[in-house]
Amino acid sequence: MGSAIKRAGKWWMALAAAVLPAVLCGQQVEYERFVMPSGLRVLVHPDHRSPVVSVALLYRSGLNDEPSTLAGVNRVVAGMLTESTRHLSPGEYRSILDTYGGETSVEVGSDVVFFSDSFSSNMLKGAIWLASERAYGFREDTAAYRQVLGHIRREDAARSEDLSGREDEALREMVRTVNLRLVPEVAALDSGMTMQAAKAYESLYFSPKKAVLAVSGDVHPDSVRKYVVEMFSLLPPDTVQVELNPTVFSVGDAVADTVVLSDGKAVDVGGGILTTVEQKRHSDTLFVEQGTSSVVFAWQVLPYSDHQFGVFDFIGTVLAAPDGSRLSRRLVEEEGIATEVGYKVLPMERASVFAVKVSLKPGGDISQVEKVVREELERMKNFDISPAELTKALNTARMSAWEYISSNQGMALTLALNESLFGDAGQFNRRMEQLLEYTQEDVRTVVRRFLRNDNMKTIYELPPSQGTD
Repeated sequence: MGSAIKRAGKWWMALAAAVLPAVLCGQQVEYERFVMPSGLRVLVHPDHRSPVVSVALLYRSGLNDEPSTLAGVNRVVAGMLTESTRHLSPGEYRSILDTYGGETSVEVGSDVVFFSDSFSSNMLKGAIWLASERAYGFREDTAAYRQVLGHIRREDAARSEDLSGREDEALREMVRTVNLRLVPEVAALDSGMTMQAAKAYESLYFSPKKAVLAVSGDVHPDSVRKYVVEMFSLLPPDTVQVELNPTVFSVGDAVADTVVLSDGKAVDVGGGILTTVEQKRHSDTLFVEQGTSSVVFAWQVLPYSDHQFGVFDFIGTVLAAPDGSRLSRRLVEEEGIATEVGYKVLPMERASVFAVKVSLKPGGDISQVEKVVREELERMKNFDISPAELTKALNTARMSAWEYISSNQGMALTLALNESLFGDAGQFNRRMEQLLEYTQEDVRTVVRRFLRNDNMKTIYELPPSQGTD
């Protein structure tokens, strides 16, 4: 498998597993934890069901740490950590994967960057060595840097043609301002993405103190500890603390689109329309191919750390799951104006996004879709949700989380995310009781608080020949 650097993707699924229960029928996820002198936190989860091991290296850095002057810097650093390290030159990483049958994933999310490699378990030492190559930082190499930039440009060009990527970009833009962690020292780095600026960014954000290494698979903890100590022991000890003091913007702040730094440099912080502009209706249009039309309803909602964040998966299952949900029954089965419905939750540190999408049949009436969505939300606000629907939503959440962490890669990433974002890899073992306590009142409270018209953005996905009123 190649090592394409993706934005989002599995990050959302892993975080969903992190904030939803990883417990099924009372089974607890067991792991061992130790900390290296460098501050690197290491988690080990033995799983002897198959002779496979996954090694995940996660850093607490993401899209929300990027000022507009360094947009894309995390993808550049991630690419260089794959193509140019202490002992590996461009192409050699992929050659190792091809030779030994490994699989890799490199993803840049809103709040984290993670690398994951999976091999046969007899390759444990080699897999840990590959992770250590990244931990020591990238080697400045002009040819590798140009190659990485070219690859990112091609990915961006492909994404501009992909509706799903454009859709996610529009949803993230809703909460960009309120999630941005603007560090003046970072924003003051060279604009235009030079290799030197990327290296300076790496030194601040890709340090062992901000990293978690998680290993899941057919391994013994003592062997993992031995190889980690051997491979990571040359990382400098955790003695020099670099304090980053980001400026953050609250939902109620009146934020200009541009912030001027002390040196006179202007930094675009985004309009963040739901956080900065008071108006009754927020809408946007994405143009799509002729014959395909959809409408997306999106709301700015709770951060992933809030105890009620899991309620949105409940709401999504009841309201807009592809099969058996309220909107599916009304719009697809009864009225026949839609081909399918669905929902997604984009978790973020300070404000997440909950979105419902309806794909219309040719000639489908958008105004009728909007009317039905409003009616179903009103029903939820008025306690009209049955115990059977709550039970179904709970079971769906449990099974989805368990399905994800049943793979070694999913388990390693979920452990690393819990450790990095919440400071406790084992907290997902304690989420079941909280989920079981969700009630009709919780659903009603969350719907009334967040799923309001003045907190909603409507994204119309229409052919260029069609317009919106």
